[in-house]
Amino acid sequence: MVSKIWEDRDFDYGYLLDILEFKLQRMELFFNGTEIHCVEAYECADQIRAVLDLLKRRKDCDYYDEAGYARLDEKWGKFTAIPTEKGSILSRTNVHTDEDKDEERADTKEILDEACLLEEQDWNEIFHLLRKNLRNWWD
Repeated sequence: MVSKIWEDRDFDYGYLLDILEFKLQRMELFFNGTEIHCVEAYECADQIRAVLDLLKRRKDCDYYDEAGYARLDEKWGKFTAIPTEKGSILSRTNVHTDEDKDEERADTKEILDEACLLEEQDWNEIFHLLRKNLRNWWD
């Protein structure tokens, strides 16, 4: 635990999630252990594992890839830098007209909205499971 505290920082919620994950891992081990007294201990451990799995997914998942971001590259091509007087702008290789640009933006917005929805669903499930089960995790 000392190392987790030493690694803790106050500027990002990810550090709070790391501490929560660390504590839940310890609780899961406890409820799967031999020093338990409550009948539902293994059920508690399973509930904790479900939260841990979601926390890991939240940390590891690339929601944009999961939402199909690669389809944008397939349809519109890769981004390239186009030099301008003020620097450069990014454009996709298959965007040639204003209509293409509008359609590419709409496709991108759709993918980004889906990615946000997928991430929000995971957040909601994490907090739903905590809200539903947290007060039952004691021995």
